[in-house]
Amino acid sequence: MPFTPGGTYRWMSPELLDPEAFGIPQSEESSRPTTQSDCYAFGMVIYEILCGHHPFVDVPTDILVMNAITNGVRPEKPEGAARLGFTDELWGILERCWLEDRSARPSVEEILPYLNDAWYMMTMTPDSSASHASTPSQSQGPVQVDYMCERCGTRPKCRKGDIVYPYCGLRCAKSGPPPVRPPMNPPNPPLFRTAHPAQPQTTFTATICHTPDCVFPAFTNANGTLSKYCSITHKRLGEYGCIWCRAAPSNSVFILCQPCHDNAMLMAPMIINMPEDHTAYKSVAKQFQQSWKHNTPCPQVRAVYKIISTEQSLKQYQQYLDAVEARGKFKAMNKQPGNENRRWHGARRKCYIGDSGVTTFCNDPGCSLCCILQRSYDLDFYVKGGMFGTGIYTSSASSKSNDYSKNVDIHSEWKAMLLNKVVVGYGKKLTQRNQALIAPPPGYDSVLGEVSPGHLNYDRLVVYNNDAVRPSYLVMYQPL
Repeated sequence: MPFTPGGTYRWMSPELLDPEAFGIPQSEESSRPTTQSDCYAFGMVIYEILCGHHPFVDVPTDILVMNAITNGVRPEKPEGAARLGFTDELWGILERCWLEDRSARPSVEEILPYLNDAWYMMTMTPDSSASHASTPSQSQGPVQVDYMCERCGTRPKCRKGDIVYPYCGLRCAKSGPPPVRPPMNPPNPPLFRTAHPAQPQTTFTATICHTPDCVFPAFTNANGTLSKYCSITHKRLGEYGCIWCRAAPSNSVFILCQPCHDNAMLMAPMIINMPEDHTAYKSVAKQFQQSWKHNTPCPQVRAVYKIISTEQSLKQYQQYLDAVEARGKFKAMNKQPGNENRRWHGARRKCYIGDSGVTTFCNDPGCSLCCILQRSYDLDFYVKGGMFGTGIYTSSASSKSNDYSKNVDIHSEWKAMLLNKVVVGYGKKLTQRNQALIAPPPGYDSVLGEVSPGHLNYDRLVVYNNDAVRPSYLVMYQPL
C-alpha cells in the first residue's frame, strides 16, 4: 500500500514526506512529527513570515514541492535579505533547520536568540541623523557620526551594512524616546568584536557583565532576576561564541573564532577551560548526568575543558573516519559520517590537571590522562586480554567509566573523565568474552559489548585502531 504523508507539504521535513528514503520504515509512527521535523517546519515558518509568502511560492503543485524537498531543494536567500530581517546569522541557523541530517538540526533554544535581530530589523527605520554612509563619489572622506545608542548612551548603535539605527538593540528600542543627555564623543568602534567606550563616571553596585573587558552592569531580566550580561549581544556571545576570547562569534565545529582557532592549532596540544553558560558546556554536562546509570547519586560537574589536539592528530582521525564512511555510507542512513559517536573513558591521573583551572600537562609517563590529552590513545599502552581483547574501551555510561577514573598519589576532591569522538562504523555485537581479539571481526570496524545477564552489566564500545578515537572534552567532577 503506498505511503501517504499527512500534513502541509511545503512546511514538512523530507523524512516525513518519504521516510524510507531516509532510513525510516513506513509505519504510523514514521508519519508522526518529531522534535527535529518541528525544527524544520519552524524554520519554514520564520522564512514565510519574513518573506511574506509561503515556501516554494514558484512551485505550482504539492507533488512537485514534495519531489523538490526530498531531492534536497531548499528556499534561496531572497534579494534584500537584510532589509527583510534575514541577518547572516539567522540565515545560517535556518539552513541548519533544513538539513537532511535531522540529528544536526538546532533546538528551538538555539534559534530564538537570532530572532531578536530579525524583529529589530523589521520594526526599526534607519536613523535620519546617521543614515547610509556616503559613497566615495559623494564624499571625499569618511562620514563621522555619533555611534552611541540614543537611549542608553553606553552601547554602540545597531549597524547592518551601511545602515545605522538609533538604538543599540531590542531593549532600548522598546523603551521609548531617548532621554536628554550631553553629547558624547567616543572613539571609533573597533572591528571584529563588541566593545564599549570608556566607563562613564558612575559607580555601579550591580554585577558587572561577564564578557571579558566589558565594564557595564548586567541587566535585569523581565522576571526580576539579574542576568550575567549587559546586553543580548553579550549574552549570545557567552552562550554561543568563542570559548577562548569570549568576544567573537565561533566556528560551529571548533567553538572557537577563527583567530583563536589558528592560535590554538599553533599551541596544540592544549586544553581550554569552557565557560559554564556556553551551550557546549551544558551539552557535555547534560550527557554526563543523563548517562550516569549506576544506582548511586550522580556527581556534580565542576569544570569542562575543550581538548585541542594537534593538526596532524586531527588529520589522521579524519582520514580514518572518511575511509570508514566511504565503506559504510552511514550518511545515507541518516547517521553521522563514519557512524561517529560520543563515548566516555576513565583514566589514571597523577597530577592536578583540570583542578581549578590547571591546564599544564605533566611529564609523568604513568599519568594516563596527560598522555591521552597530549598524544591521544595508543594501543601499545593497553594491557592485553581485556574482555574483548586488546583494544581501546569506551562506554555510553559515564558511571561505568567512573570505575576506571583514578587519582594516583595526589589529594584532589575532583576526578577526571574524557568524552571522546569514536568512529563506530559497523559494530559487531557481542555478549560474551572474547579475550583473544586484537582486531574487530572481519567486515566490522568495532565491537559493541552488549548488556547480558551474568556477563556485562553496562555496555562497552571497543576499537582496535588508534585513529578511530580522539579525546574531545575533559570533564572534572566531584564524587559525592
